[in-house]
Amino acid sequence: FGGEPDDDGRRDNKLDFAYAFQAVYTASSAWAFALEAYGTIDRIGNSGSASEDQVFFGDHDQHRIGPVVYFTRPLESGVKAADGDDGSTMTIGAGFLAGLNENTPDGTIKLSIEIDF
Repeated sequence: FGGEPDDDGRRDNKLDFAYAFQAVYTASSAWAFALEAYGTIDRIGNSGSASEDQVFFGDHDQHRIGPVVYFTRPLESGVKAADGDDGSTMTIGAGFLAGLNENTPDGTIKLSIEIDF
């Protein structure tokens, strides 16, 4: 909502919408396979007042979908804690997401590293 004022001190006051979707199949404690999709819808219902540049270049809706593989491994060896916690883990995700419209690049490579402690 709102955003930063432009050089003339005018705010756009546009409404955007962002979404994300993930369906995961967990094959084992180490491997998981996902289908992911995410994107943005810029300027819902022609809200706000677009700058001259935005009018010239248009909105920037972007939509992606594709497969992602996740590998999880423990960072500590040992026995489970009394509360059932498995301890610290590291998850690495890699995938390729295809662009679904002309504003989105044809392909996007996804790489994520997550440490849970």
